[in-house]
Amino acid sequence: MASLLCSFDVMSRCGLNATDMMQRIINSMTSTRIDNEALFAVLSSLADNKQAIGRRYAYWSNGAPALEAAVAAAGMTQDELGHARTLYPLLEDFTQAEADLSQIEPMTHHVL
Repeated sequence: MASLLCSFDVMSRCGLNATDMMQRIINSMTSTRIDNEALFAVLSSLADNKQAIGRRYAYWSNGAPALEAAVAAAGMTQDELGHARTLYPLLEDFTQAEADLSQIEPMTHHVL
């Protein structure tokens, strides 16, 4: 509460009235978009790599030399594709996702 009062004090010194102050506070609380290009690039690259390695493991689960290797590859496939499906929705909260929607809509929904 003290920080909120401090913010009101600072804004009032800048010449903002109470309506403007409340509107800025509401906008800052409801804004869920993240504008961090580096973090977006890292997360999208990680999600793409998880999806790619999951697909490679899927090939191995079909053509493994032994049953145990096939079962292990199927488990790793599920793990990696699950990571990708978890990471892609996080990208929707970034402003950079608006430029290219294909980055947040991968083919992982139809893999298994």
